[in-house]
Amino acid sequence: GDPLEPGPSGMLSWDRDLGQISPSPDESDVVSVPESRGGSFSSDILSVEDAVQWGDTWIVLDRRLGRIHFLDPGSERVGSVGREGPGPGELQDPVALAVEDSVLWVLNRRGLELDRYSLGEGPSDTHFHSRRTLSGGGCLAGLTKALESLPGLGLAVLRICPAALPGPGRAWVESVGEDGKLSPVLSLPLGSPGSRRLHLLRQPVLTAGDNHFFLGTWDAPCVAAFNEQGILDNHRCLPEYERPRTPEENRSVLERRLGWVSDLGFLPMEIPSHLPWYDRVFATTRGLVFRRVRTESERDLVLVQPDGRTTFTSRWFPENTFVGENGILMAEDLPQGTSIQIYPD
Repeated sequence: GDPLEPGPSGMLSWDRDLGQISPSPDESDVVSVPESRGGSFSSDILSVEDAVQWGDTWIVLDRRLGRIHFLDPGSERVGSVGREGPGPGELQDPVALAVEDSVLWVLNRRGLELDRYSLGEGPSDTHFHSRRTLSGGGCLAGLTKALESLPGLGLAVLRICPAALPGPGRAWVESVGEDGKLSPVLSLPLGSPGSRRLHLLRQPVLTAGDNHFFLGTWDAPCVAAFNEQGILDNHRCLPEYERPRTPEENRSVLERRLGWVSDLGFLPMEIPSHLPWYDRVFATTRGLVFRRVRTESERDLVLVQPDGRTTFTSRWFPENTFVGENGILMAEDLPQGTSIQIYPD
């Protein structure tokens, strides 16, 4: 059947709600990052797909092993749960984590299932509780991008749903019911009305704070802020900066690789002249932290406070960097395991 549509307040326009919003003036202060609390190399961690901070503990999702690892503030692994497999308490291609109070949620099987774990005092007290199969929502099959607990709305997923006709499709924010049914909250078309052109950098991001949640795309410097009723009420914006250009050799490779797009009925894809503004946003009680793109492989972290003031880190980080309430986790996948550094924030 036809996809479900949210109410009028939930129908967004990229051009109006994101694309026409300008970055803030560059009046940022530079802050230094303290030395790391410790680094470690673990052959028991093969990847860091997602990571969230819970108190002083970091919870790490290992997609390759199908496991959830727990790290102390010094980055040492203090325990793990789960293993690769289809059964209860096992994980197959997990993609995202979220914590609500003492409940850990894991999006499993590329977002088709939602697993619930009860968090205890430590890893040995963490137990698998139940599994929900996700269904309904804006499309029958979508690409799941994020899992968040939204203020006033509860647990929600961000998905990209393909268009019925050739085109870029749209992003949906959907709340998750007790039975796994998805209910649309917001809808964001990922192209211009009537256009079949795909936008390589129009990748959606979702994060949630205490009383707002935020939706944006990599190709816009601002994210839209929504209140507990899901109504847009302001924006949080990165400061102006000299956005790095896409290396010419990368443009040539992309043009060759994406020639198949026009065979599917799309317009020829425009290769972006610049790299994304950012590629992830983390909500903290002090404000939003954007993982801002400085080069293809390096990022800095920009804190945008609720009053619009901004600061950014003097240290640059690799792409696989996660921000918690009072810490920063940096991970590097190596052939025989993973190297992890944790910095106080």
